[in-house]
Amino acid sequence: MPSIAIGIAFHSRSQPLVNAVKSALEQGVAGHNVYVVVLDSSKSGCAYRLLHRFREEPRMLILKGCARSAYAARNKLLRHAEARWKDLTWHVRLDADDSFVSKVALSSALHSAKPKHRVILAGNRQIAPNGRLVGRNLPTPQMLDRGQLLARIARMAEGDFKAELPSCNLILKAGFKWKYPARKSAEDHWLVAHILLSSRPEWVGIRRLELVNYRLGGALTTANKKSAHYSLQRQALLEAAVGWGTYDR
Repeated sequence: MPSIAIGIAFHSRSQPLVNAVKSALEQGVAGHNVYVVVLDSSKSGCAYRLLHRFREEPRMLILKGCARSAYAARNKLLRHAEARWKDLTWHVRLDADDSFVSKVALSSALHSAKPKHRVILAGNRQIAPNGRLVGRNLPTPQMLDRGQLLARIARMAEGDFKAELPSCNLILKAGFKWKYPARKSAEDHWLVAHILLSSRPEWVGIRRLELVNYRLGGALTTANKKSAHYSLQRQALLEAAVGWGTYDR
């Protein structure tokens, strides 16, 4: 059967990695083998100890590797999955402090995938550190409209949290040499924005459903917000997006 890889980048034991892995292993997609790959970039290399209960799980793989940035870790996961599973069909990203909303979340997101789809963009439930539901971030067909997408990126650059792109819910078709850009912050927003602005509408599947529980206030995000990179990268994204051509891929 074809394979699907759920890639999880782990960099700090402050992340509730066990919950993320448990929810990933619960995912099933008809006609596919679903694998979970954890890249452990933590200084203590503690992922193996934290995941001791899953050591005999044949669908899980723990990699130890140095990745000093989020974009480097995500790119390593993409490369490893394509090299390991030649029948790979989809890359699924899951942050180590997030989890799927249900056991059928991934199956629901891929249920209506069409042969022409190169990417699937779904939504998330925004969860506060205390577990409270803050809001929902669902993609809309309007995100495929250049003018409306640029207006949303402009609001995001101004610090409007509600305008943030649902970038943690991106599912990528294998075989297209995807690569997160070398950005210290918002690398996922850069990739999603470029895909939306340079893809034909029939290449993108918009799924107005909740795929993951997105935890607000993660360690890396909090650190970035305290630095100038957080706002500068979003402003730089807006400047770059205006100049991106259509249908580059």
